[in-house]
Amino acid sequence: MRRLVTTVLEKAEHSNLHRRFLNMVLPFAVPFNAPHGFSVSHLDEYSLHVSLPQRRKNRNHLGSLHACALATAAEMSTGLLLLRHFPFDTYRLIMRSMHMEYYYQGRTSAQAQAELSQAMIDSVAQNPDLDEDGVMVEISSEVFDTEKTLLARGIFEWQLKSWKQVKTS
Repeated sequence: MRRLVTTVLEKAEHSNLHRRFLNMVLPFAVPFNAPHGFSVSHLDEYSLHVSLPQRRKNRNHLGSLHACALATAAEMSTGLLLLRHFPFDTYRLIMRSMHMEYYYQGRTSAQAQAELSQAMIDSVAQNPDLDEDGVMVEISSEVFDTEKTLLARGIFEWQLKSWKQVKTS
């Protein structure tokens, strides 16, 4: 499944058909996210957008988008964007920490947007610790509603580490 997601992520940038296939595979690859109905709505080399629909499972007791749904969509956008450049079959990606700030209630569908620069990608790829102890990568995501109002911002710290260096008990 990991290899399939990695392969489709590479191709989804250039093809709507591959992006639709990616959206069909993601609920199986990440079962926790399946009930939320997230989908990748935009993907290019340096940015990725995850759509968060306004539906019952994503709402809180006030009828607005739940804080955890906003955080999960933001996490997904950053994680998939990192996987786009550092394939899961070569590197293990684990979120170490996240910090969310919330600004407005989401009354409509929303979209989490993450971006990476080529300089950041190069600095991670050229870091000698990437294949040894692992590298910490900090990436942010902003969540906007359909009116382009900033609902939330998340800062995520991910650990990238070569599978060769991963030790499990």
